[in-house]
Amino acid sequence: MFNLIPAHTKDFEYLYKLVSDRNRWFVKLRYGAVIMLLMFFLYLQFLNLKTGSESPNIGILISLAIVLCYNVVFDIVTRRWSAKSDTNISGPMVIAFAQTVCDLLTLLVLVYLTGMLESPFGLFFVFHAIIGSMILPGRIIKAIFTILLISFSALVVLVNYGTLPFYDVFTGDMQLKMPLSKTIVYLIAYWVMLLMSVKFANSLASAHFRREQELNEALRKIETAELEKQNYVMAVVHEIKSPIAAISSYLNILLGGITGELSDKVKDILKKSKARADDAIVLTNDILDVSRVKLLEQIKKEPVYLEKIIMQMFESLKSKVELKNISLSFEEKTRQCRQVFADKRLMELVISNILSNAVKYTPDNGTVQLQLNEDEDNIGITVSDTGIGIPQDEMKNIYSEFYRASNAKKSNVEGTGLGLATVKRAVEKHGGNIHIKSPGNLADNNNPGTTVFVSNSG
Repeated sequence: MFNLIPAHTKDFEYLYKLVSDRNRWFVKLRYGAVIMLLMFFLYLQFLNLKTGSESPNIGILISLAIVLCYNVVFDIVTRRWSAKSDTNISGPMVIAFAQTVCDLLTLLVLVYLTGMLESPFGLFFVFHAIIGSMILPGRIIKAIFTILLISFSALVVLVNYGTLPFYDVFTGDMQLKMPLSKTIVYLIAYWVMLLMSVKFANSLASAHFRREQELNEALRKIETAELEKQNYVMAVVHEIKSPIAAISSYLNILLGGITGELSDKVKDILKKSKARADDAIVLTNDILDVSRVKLLEQIKKEPVYLEKIIMQMFESLKSKVELKNISLSFEEKTRQCRQVFADKRLMELVISNILSNAVKYTPDNGTVQLQLNEDEDNIGITVSDTGIGIPQDEMKNIYSEFYRASNAKKSNVEGTGLGLATVKRAVEKHGGNIHIKSPGNLADNNNPGTTVFVSNSG
């Protein structure tokens, strides 16, 4: 059995997908060709009625039926093959080869029935030369078209010498009225045109396929490097987090008075040190969250009660809310105990980040509202605040890692610029959508605020 796999193939999975897609495309295209052939047959019947010719053009009708039959077979085979989990490339390549051969044989018969060298369907040989070169190896497609040209030339010679019957469907002539010299020129033109078409089309298709494989390989290397980088970052950050957490604990002990009464100056220094240590812990946690989301190839979905997660987040923010005298409210507009299928840890991360940002950037005596909405199968979370908002010209950058809006930097509120980037990735892992607008729904004259919409539907 001759090898149908291109010699330069490295990525067999990519070739499998490429050939399978093109096989399905050729099947759809052939249904269009059947319709066009039927229209051509009806046109010939109209001409016969008009001229009084008794030609039944039965050969064209038979060709049409044959094309339709084998296309239905190819349609069934390609669908069944696509449903298989096996990615063995030999199957799609054999289907592609069989389609090419069947099409060329049918086209050769059709050209014979419609005028040989003067047939309008002869131009479609070029079309098949191009699409065949898009899939099959150069040596195979060249061999196919060499055999085709030899067969076509033999048919022309046999018809020209009267060995084979001839009938012009347009004029009703029973003889090929073309001088031998003209016949030879036409045949030479066919040979040159088709072989050059095969050569150029196959060269371009091969170069394009090789380039695509190189790009896919480069992309895989980048993805591997990114995974290695994230693993390294997680390892380093985790090692850094441990001593920082220990420092924070020791500072807590000192502030608790274990060493005796401390002067106000020493307490102030220790409190500032504790605040910076806590900020460092927040930063390491944010970096770890980003790395975990990036490394997460597949999320683990399970039934999750969003209202339970929301109430847990409210409880964790209680001290900060009370300290700033913020009005924090929750409004549920869904069926009671509404479940969603999601990764629980990622949902906690999303809600925690959005709520903590709202509380963090809302001034004292402000308002933060969370709404849980339901629209058919779409569950949405809306968080609005009366905070400092986001400048319009900076909205496009808010999902960039380590980016903080200019007014956020001036607010003396510590942050890493990683929260929204992590939230966006986590939402997109679920196939959801996040949208932020500022001024928000609770905007007033002094505070533009921000509103964040998260839904489980893009």
